[in-house]
Amino acid sequence: MNTTDQDRTGIGGNNPPPAEVIAERATNLIDTATRWLNERQDIETDDQATALADFIKQIGVARRSADESRRAEKLPHTAAGRAVDEAYHPTIKKLLLAESLMKDSMSRWFQVKEAAQRELVAAAQAEARRQQAAADEAAAAAKRSNDQINAQVAAEAQAKAADEAAKAAARLAKDEPTVRGKFTDEKVVMKTVKTVEVTDWEELYMRYSENTRVKDILRSLAEAEVRSKDGANEFKGVTVTITKEVR
Repeated sequence: MNTTDQDRTGIGGNNPPPAEVIAERATNLIDTATRWLNERQDIETDDQATALADFIKQIGVARRSADESRRAEKLPHTAAGRAVDEAYHPTIKKLLLAESLMKDSMSRWFQVKEAAQRELVAAAQAEARRQQAAADEAAAAAKRSNDQINAQVAAEAQAKAADEAAKAAARLAKDEPTVRGKFTDEKVVMKTVKTVEVTDWEELYMRYSENTRVKDILRSLAEAEVRSKDGANEFKGVTVTITKEVR
């Protein structure tokens, strides 16, 4: 497109974009609406009501025309976006499945490693308890010993060793198995994920009954029921207000 074409199809040109054309067409309607609001607030005669009815319909036609033009102009972009999605989605879907299956295999390996770690932790904790019991026994024996100074120093050393063993067992319990890639140098770990299964809907509702989002959802459900074809005009928990709107 050359400069002349750009000038002609740009804003203010003689072949402007559809949005500008529609905006220019709407200007008269908007100006008329502004004059109406400035000159009168209420309808005083049947003729004015008739004229306003026609004008409301004209505005509605213009609004719908603008929205139809918007959708038409947007459609190629939407279609192009769908084409891009369709081109990528099969590959992404396959990669997601491959990743999921590989993670399943890794998950089973982590389960093996975690079971082995639990055994190590149990053994370390048992050893820490054994050392602590021995240190307690040595401390008691030191008080009865004829060589109390040397015995107490030895008991304190045992107590310190038992404390270090307990700390080591605690650190081991906190460690999580990891696998680090050789080429990517990125760790693969097992993350704890919490999910919820609702067992008592009433109790759950009572817990969140004051939550704003819950209230918004309930209000939306009530409004949808009231506005449905066979919706009730009243039911427990709501007050239905019926008003009239110009359409």
